[in-house]
Amino acid sequence: MSYQITLITPKEENVAAALLEIEKLNGRIEKQQSLGVKKLAYPLKKETEGHLASIFFEMEPQNLKRLHERLLLLPSILRYLIAKNKKIQISAETEEEKVALPALLLKKEKVVEKKEGSAEKVTEKERLQKLEERLEEILKE
Repeated sequence: MSYQITLITPKEENVAAALLEIEKLNGRIEKQQSLGVKKLAYPLKKETEGHLASIFFEMEPQNLKRLHERLLLLPSILRYLIAKNKKIQISAETEEEKVALPALLLKKEKVVEKKEGSAEKVTEKERLQKLEERLEEILKE
């Protein structure tokens, strides 16, 4: 399975400890990114600034719990978050997109038909008004 771990450490050098733990558990590191130093909203283990890093790696799911336990014991890691990566393939044009365009055109045609139907309703209203006027005339006589 493919995972991503985002770490907050006091120094950039402390990220190596997490890399070492991943490799010890037969994990394969795909990519590592340094996201820079950020000021923390509140102190973590008496630190007001933290170095953010992100590591993409592959590991067997059963080893993930052991990695979690080992990272908790490392004093050089202030916080971390492990997320599962889902690989999504996006094609240039899918079948749904090809079908969606004609469907939109059909919807516009239906709207046009409704507009024509509303014109008939107006004439029906006029017819009813004429009937009411005739009834009033008949009742007056």
